Amino acid sequence: MLQEKREAEQSPRWFQQTHPNSALHLVAYFSMEYMLSEALPIYSGGLGNVAGDQLKAADDLGVPVVAIGLLYQQGYFRQEIDLNGAQQALYPFNDPDNCR
Repeated sequence: MLQEKREAEQSPRWFQQTHPNSALHLVAYFSMEYMLSEALPIYSGGLGNVAGDQLKAADDLGVPVVAIGLLYQQGYFRQEIDLNGAQQALYPFNDPDNCR
């Protein structure tokens, strides 16, 4: 399985096969949030979901794309309800060194 994945990553994909002489070398994809991994909670919902899906599709097709966004040290809050029924907003610290 790992060998098949490596071979697929090294073989030409749709973009390289369809546009072998393209002058397009890199596309910048700008978004305020990306849903890439639960290890990096920098999204709140719809926009991040769409951006993450589009980046995955571009990668699958071999489109040369780079995502540009913001890394919030304290991103979207997580909600907990305390013993009295009150909402507590927790802001987890996003440490990019530990998001692997």
